[in-house]
Formats: sequence, structure tokens, C-alpha cells
Amino acid sequence: MTLSGEYIDILQNGYRQGMGMLKNVSIPCLKIAVKAKVEYNKTRVSQKGANTHMITIKTDNFDPGQICDSGQCFRMKELQDGIYEVISRDRYLRLWQQGGQTIFDCRQEEFDSYWQAYFDLLNDYGSYLEKINPRDTYLTQAADMAKGVRI
Repeated sequence: MTLSGEYIDILQNGYRQGMGMLKNVSIPCLKIAVKAKVEYNKTRVSQKGANTHMITIKTDNFDPGQICDSGQCFRMKELQDGIYEVISRDRYLRLWQQGGQTIFDCRQEEFDSYWQAYFDLLNDYGSYLEKINPRDTYLTQAADMAKGVRI
């Protein structure tokens, strides 16, 4: 399977704009990822000026930087200081944190039906951390170092 000229142009432009993480992805996956980014950009252009795609939630024990650095998400990349992009299946997301909250740049329906489960946001990771035996220094140190990572 080969990419059409349109996809190659998008990919080359996307690569220069921070989609370098796609360079080792298979052609079918690449087409889906590029299509997801194109649809995201089309939506953002059509909604220019309207802030209808920003979902802001209070997130404890959630750190996009730690998640990105951990390798937990294979196609997650930091675009610039604290702003991340994630490609999963046919979906594209930008997210960042601000003052104890996380902003997800997507529609509410997509957040509820996909990203909320993807990042396991309905589980209380604070309660998991509280259950760690304080005498288990190895697990306590690991939890302290990576308390923003979601599994």
C-alpha cells in the first residue's frame, strides 16, 4: 500500500511540525494517523474563535510529561513546553496542564467515549497510592517518582 500525494504532503508538513514520532509506523497506521490529524486541523479551522473543543478537568495523579517519558503511550510526543499530542487509532489529541487542571483539546463526546478511558481518568489513583504499605520502601519510592503515570 502506498501513500497518495496528499498524504505525503501532509506527512512531510506534519513531520516538520512535530509528528516525527510517525516515522517508524506502518503505512496503514500512518494513513490513519495522518487522517486523524487532518480531521483535527479541519475541525479547529472551522471552529476558529470558538472554544468548544476544550475539556478542562481537575486531575490528581496525572502528569502528561511522566506518561510521555514513561513510554506508556507509544505515539505521544511533547510539541512544546508542556503541550503534548497523542495519536491513538484514528484519533488525535492535544493536551496540557495548567494550574492543577488538564486541558484536553477535543469534543466532549470524544473525551467521554474515548480519551477518558484511554487515560483511565475514572479511577482514583490517589486511593491506590494510599494503600501502599509505608514499610515497602521500594514501592513507595516508585510510586512517588511516577505518581502521574496512568496504566
